[in-house]
Amino acid sequence: MKRVPWYRRPTVRRLRREAEGDADREFTRKWDERENNETRLPDSETIHLGGVVLAEAFTPSTVSALYRSLERWPAARGDRKQERLEQLARSRSGEGGGWQSLGVVRPPGAFLMMGGHHDQDLPSGVDAVWLHVSYVTPALAMVVATFTLTEEAGDLSGLLRDDYRTKHFDVWIRVYGRLGGLRARIPWSRPRRHASGHRIGSPEHQKAEACRRLMRQHEDACGLWFATKFPGRFAAAAPGRRPVIRMLFTTEHVPYAGRPAWLQPVGLDSALPLWRSTEPEGWWLSEDRWSGERDGRRILTLSAKRADAAEPPGGGESGESNWYLTQRFGTDQAPLAARHAMTALLSLYADRLGALRDNAGIRRRLRRPVREARALDNYLIRDGLDAATVTSDLAVFTDDLSRFRRGVPEFTEHREGLPDPPHGYKLVDYVPALCAAIRRQSARLATDTTATTSNIRASAELRQSITNTRLQRLIVLLSVAATIIAVVSLLGGGH
Repeated sequence: MKRVPWYRRPTVRRLRREAEGDADREFTRKWDERENNETRLPDSETIHLGGVVLAEAFTPSTVSALYRSLERWPAARGDRKQERLEQLARSRSGEGGGWQSLGVVRPPGAFLMMGGHHDQDLPSGVDAVWLHVSYVTPALAMVVATFTLTEEAGDLSGLLRDDYRTKHFDVWIRVYGRLGGLRARIPWSRPRRHASGHRIGSPEHQKAEACRRLMRQHEDACGLWFATKFPGRFAAAAPGRRPVIRMLFTTEHVPYAGRPAWLQPVGLDSALPLWRSTEPEGWWLSEDRWSGERDGRRILTLSAKRADAAEPPGGGESGESNWYLTQRFGTDQAPLAARHAMTALLSLYADRLGALRDNAGIRRRLRRPVREARALDNYLIRDGLDAATVTSDLAVFTDDLSRFRRGVPEFTEHREGLPDPPHGYKLVDYVPALCAAIRRQSARLATDTTATTSNIRASAELRQSITNTRLQRLIVLLSVAATIIAVVSLLGGGH
């Protein structure tokens, strides 16, 4: 094979440009045209992100922030701040429970009903926020915020009707030979042996990515406002650890029915498992439908055909707007968000415990027992204490299914289009399954917490004891040396 002179070899910059420009081929254009037509949203249909539901957890180490938030929160007509603080204090001592409304928050100039106030810091596109405090257990309080988006801000229809082209992204260039990694980063280098690759984004993938970006934009803005007003345990963690409920509404087509291709970009074509509501009717629930989320975010999707989930409020209103559908959820079904947040909170503690356990086994050349003891003490007094008390309370809370499901809408398993189940199979209800899952999760976390913290504490105490012993030996040696030096000095002075 004839060798190409170095000055005729393509540069790394040209190789990268060629890899990114492969999407211009004719067969790719035809493929894009066909896929755009198949996934194009019909003109008669609309899909909206109607609302975002967020929850914040207040545990023993963060409940002081809830006291401060309630003290600063504007009091509604006929409401007193002191009553809120007293109810919170009673719930922390185990003498009370239930929930409490904090009213509605709207942007300046919007119509305000009784029990609400205006806030100029609300994110753009948010029409209202419905807030509730749920006193779940003595060690755990939840604040649930249901954000109502305007019809324009949450409209995904335009994104689903646009045309997209196949896109190559995450392009990589690999250069073989000496210093190949460095040469692959130099744009003007001309490698003799190389390889390249990329990931391909089809039109359907890009539609899904465009919808995901818009929804994440609203979620991040709402999460920032919520964390500022109510800084709880999720606010102290990474942004992706916050549990999220997305509310998607269609106009004509029932979600998950018939599996049309134009529902695939928003994940409403199929789901497993899939749940349909029985009381109230018209809602569909699915979990973890957004595989593009790479930060571990726990997402629950509530979807509905507007007419199926609406209840006419009277006065000629149909009840199908974002306002009425999200208000109905925010005032009557918010406990679902609190139960969903429990699983995210337990996972957060489990990950924190796993990191502590894994880091404890790392062999280090230089041990720092004081710093390690402080890190362990910081965990024990914060997440360790929270995990111990929260898991204990949730074990009691999940023992009574009737109390666990109070105020939570019921969903049942939907198996249409799936293989026939075994003889005698009974459809699973969502709330009892969630209750059992939280009970198992809390029991496993309690066992792991006890075993891990006790072992790490014993190891830390043993290392501290070893360090103290070494220090004592060093002091004895220094004392002996000082005594010898003193005796020699006396003898030398005598002569």
